[in-house]
Amino acid sequence: MGDTFIIHDDDSNELAEKLSKEAGFKKANYNRTIYPDGETKVRLSEDITESDVILIKRMYPEINRNIVELMMLVENLDSKHNAIHLVLPYLPYARQDKEFLHGEIISIKSLLNVLSHFNVKSVITFDMHSIAIKSMSKINITNVSAIKPLAKYIKEAFKLANPMVISPDKGAEERAKSFASILGCSYVVLEKNRNRETGEVVTKRKDIGAINFEAIIVDDMVSTGGSMANAAAIAKQNGASKVFAVFTHALLINDAAKKLYSAGVDYIISSNTIINDYQKVDIAEEIADAIGLESSTHIKNVILQ
Repeated sequence: MGDTFIIHDDDSNELAEKLSKEAGFKKANYNRTIYPDGETKVRLSEDITESDVILIKRMYPEINRNIVELMMLVENLDSKHNAIHLVLPYLPYARQDKEFLHGEIISIKSLLNVLSHFNVKSVITFDMHSIAIKSMSKINITNVSAIKPLAKYIKEAFKLANPMVISPDKGAEERAKSFASILGCSYVVLEKNRNRETGEVVTKRKDIGAINFEAIIVDDMVSTGGSMANAAAIAKQNGASKVFAVFTHALLINDAAKKLYSAGVDYIISSNTIINDYQKVDIAEEIADAIGLESSTHIKNVILQ
């Protein structure tokens, strides 16, 4: 095999630069041209053959276009006998990991099957919506948690007197538990129900049992902001003096941030898995830790706890 290359899109240039300097990998990028009819042309800056390739691809926004670009890239790299390792800080379609309603296609399974067809060896991603995705994939998936750096940021940036971590639903409980452990405080879990037909979210009111506390609501992603806003309102009703909305992936569709502030959120804090106005935590170090070297040219995955 040849050298190890980091290939990246324009949005990942800074991230690729950090990884390249730390690991000594060569760096290459690709350019895209979007035609008036919406079709995309992709051009690699270098001809890469028989090498280990770490492809960093930000999939949001314009998820579907980015998936097409990703398919073009992995097909080309595979045809030239490269070993492909993907870094997808945000893994799209991960919310559809089962057939919730009869006839629904499990979209994340479809995406992973296509990637495995092009001989993708591994995927490194952050805070997948469901850990069950790993069991349906033929590809080795490393699911890195951003909870530790996010909790560390809160702990160092704010001198909290009486913090309380809140999980907006049962699905985020493990994240809340880990976050609370780092802060050395307790956590509570709210009960949420989502209408699968309409998407409407209802969160059951709960007596948190604390007074004058700082509420830290933790989740993997915020899209429209409904679940996080409901949790913030409940925290305020229970007497929270401050409310922090903390999450890994900041999709923040339309007026989601405004919705959070209106519900009583004082601070919105996220990582930079998705480029956004509220990113406080850089995930470059976590990606570097997840990429280990067996030799000068071979890559292994390190599963982070």
